[in-house]
Amino acid sequence: MQDHAKNHQLSKVITSSHIRRYIVPSLQAIREGMLWLIPCLMISSFALFFASIGEFIAGHRYPWIELFYQAHSAIATFFPYLMTSTISYVLAMQWKLPRPPIALLMMTFLVTVSNLLPAENTVLTFHIIMAITMPLYAIPLLAYLLKFDALKLTKTDSAGQIVKESLNFVLPALITAFIVLAVNYGVVTALVNVEFLSLLSVDYSNEPTLFGVTFAALNSTLWFMGVHGYYALLPLVELLQEASNLNYSTTLAGGAAQYHMNLSFMGAFVFIGGSGATFSLVIALLLFAKQRSLRLIALASIPIGILNINEILLFGLPIIFNPRLFLPFLI
Repeated sequence: MQDHAKNHQLSKVITSSHIRRYIVPSLQAIREGMLWLIPCLMISSFALFFASIGEFIAGHRYPWIELFYQAHSAIATFFPYLMTSTISYVLAMQWKLPRPPIALLMMTFLVTVSNLLPAENTVLTFHIIMAITMPLYAIPLLAYLLKFDALKLTKTDSAGQIVKESLNFVLPALITAFIVLAVNYGVVTALVNVEFLSLLSVDYSNEPTLFGVTFAALNSTLWFMGVHGYYALLPLVELLQEASNLNYSTTLAGGAAQYHMNLSFMGAFVFIGGSGATFSLVIALLLFAKQRSLRLIALASIPIGILNINEILLFGLPIIFNPRLFLPFLI
């Protein structure tokens, strides 16, 4: 009986150590990968900042203003691929795998998934979270498959070590690609079949304040998981924007605005500094942070934080997938 208890306890210790061995490096890879993206984020965010300020001052979009908008859009479109490559690069170091081919493979997997899966809108909505999570299971699986001699195409390095490694990657990469495609196909299909917003029974006309609170909470929760809250909640955004339009039409006709819970209100009083009202976090970092890197991130976030753009904080600290910051970010 005692031996059975000891074996059970030992198995629990082994299991927990294996889980810890997997989770801790994965979270570390996410953080380091996001930190490496800060220069790209700053270029994208400041392009949007200059475009917005230029349009505000000029009153319309000159060609040079449109150029800044296009630069921001181009980086934002390619951003998930940058993210998956940086996370993959860090994970490749942890699993002692060659880094350039691993980063290229994961980008290839993401391109394949993005173009082959159904429901393009759903794929775009969850593009970032797919970019973050895919390397976390694909790279350990690839490392496991590379151990099997039966999957190696060559055992000689007469043509060079790089040629040998590249050839031996072929079969494990093909198997991993099929598994990645199957996993993402199942997840996306499930998401398409679930009418996410239909689960919400909040009526804007009768409960506008509750509607606003629900929108803010969902937006922060989705962003914490790496999902772009604005695009994921577009039906709710459209309702809030319609409220702003109705207020504008009413005041032009000489009446009083009736819909106080609208998109302008949310931007001015709820999302101060971006999703999660992170302008307060910027101030807290400048006042109390002891690490120079955190203070630099906060300083870089100030100009664009004024326009409620906070990707530098979300990915730089990071807030995304950081359990310590989830409750403050949500509340």
